[in-house]
Amino acid sequence: MLDFKELGVSGDDFEILVRELLYNKGLEVYWSGKGADGGKDLLCIEKPLSNFKSVEKRWVVQCKHNANKGRAVSPGDLEDIVGVCDEHNAQGYILACSTYPSSALVKRFEHIQNNKKITTVFWDSRSIERELLKPDNWNLANMFFPKSMSNSEWRISTIDPDFWHANFMGNIFYMSARLGTNYNYFFKDMEQVICKVKNEKLPKDWILRLRAAHFDEKNTNYRLYLDCLIPIQDNEQEYDLRNTVTQFEQEEIMEGVAYEFDILTYRYNSGSDHFDMDHKDYYLPFLEVFKYGSSREGDRNFIYANPIRERDISEEIVNAEFGRLCKRWELFPFIHILKCTNAKIEFIDQFSEHFAWNSIISNADYDIDNFFVAQIRFECTDFDKLKKILNVMPQSVEKYFELSKNYIVLPNEGFEEEENSIYTIKFSVHPASIGSKIQFRKMMNQYLREIYKALENVQID
Repeated sequence: MLDFKELGVSGDDFEILVRELLYNKGLEVYWSGKGADGGKDLLCIEKPLSNFKSVEKRWVVQCKHNANKGRAVSPGDLEDIVGVCDEHNAQGYILACSTYPSSALVKRFEHIQNNKKITTVFWDSRSIERELLKPDNWNLANMFFPKSMSNSEWRISTIDPDFWHANFMGNIFYMSARLGTNYNYFFKDMEQVICKVKNEKLPKDWILRLRAAHFDEKNTNYRLYLDCLIPIQDNEQEYDLRNTVTQFEQEEIMEGVAYEFDILTYRYNSGSDHFDMDHKDYYLPFLEVFKYGSSREGDRNFIYANPIRERDISEEIVNAEFGRLCKRWELFPFIHILKCTNAKIEFIDQFSEHFAWNSIISNADYDIDNFFVAQIRFECTDFDKLKKILNVMPQSVEKYFELSKNYIVLPNEGFEEEENSIYTIKFSVHPASIGSKIQFRKMMNQYLREIYKALENVQID
């Protein structure tokens, strides 16, 4: 939810915001002189498409910013609506307000529309918020409501099955995939990238913005498109790229996935009222590049360092999250762990008809059916308490768990009754959601982290 108190008390910011929204709707917008109440009125011209004759409709737009006062707009806050429309030869009247119109004002609007044949419309705070949260207006939301947007959740607009427009925590960028069509897979990776970009140490007033991310599932790597915006200094005669050298790594490995950086530099005037760090001109010329993962043409003011790093998945990446969850599981006093077996996706390509499987199974500590499954076998003395744990654990179609009860049947002895019940819980990632071993491990680790976090605050009497 956007907090309209972020806008200046004077109302100037609110008026500019409304003007920009009207511009984005394709209307001609301009200011009138001062109105009867001492303020400026916005005038906009609407030109509906016609097969025969162009018809213009003029609107008077008045803005009332009462968010800081927390009260509705009443009839007494407005001048003569009919008179101001006649003055500007307008056929419509729009009230834009950062709160809402009073019931008396709504009735007045209805009366004018029914008797004076002037179309009346109001944009209250919720209507304006809905407009701002449309993809075409995300940059305006970031510009005018930076605090609100910095806390915003994911918003996704699908352009093509493998190409998306995203907004997360005030960052506007595109996402694309070489093979996949499920954008949910990228969320955790992009959150990690955004955190890294945000924490990058830069000179004063420099701005680093993520513009797009292309994921190549076949080779398990991202290409990240970043823009570095550098302020124009006072009395600057000539900008020499060699005077400002910053090092960014050309590749970085995080949890076994490679991130390659495509960085362009731009100059900006920090004192300009027209500066917008997420202006469409930073995006629109490169949409095809963003979609297919190629390189951009433009100014590059960076030396690329290319450190040699090991790409293989380490034992820590494979086992750390599962080991942590097993330890948390055993902290419950009614549970005694018998065996923990992690998923063994990393060994899947070693099972070939050309090699003896017994040595592979021995080296991998492999159990039946655990390429895609991590599992814990345990004794439980209180099933009701176990159910409370299961009820808080997250799951979805792509990431889920399964609990089964185990019985022991011995050769020649038959069914054996156990004093405590034995269960196996399996944590799974659906194979259809992944394109590689590294992808699987990242998704499994993410899921195990989510479960661990859910169990951290569980209180069992």
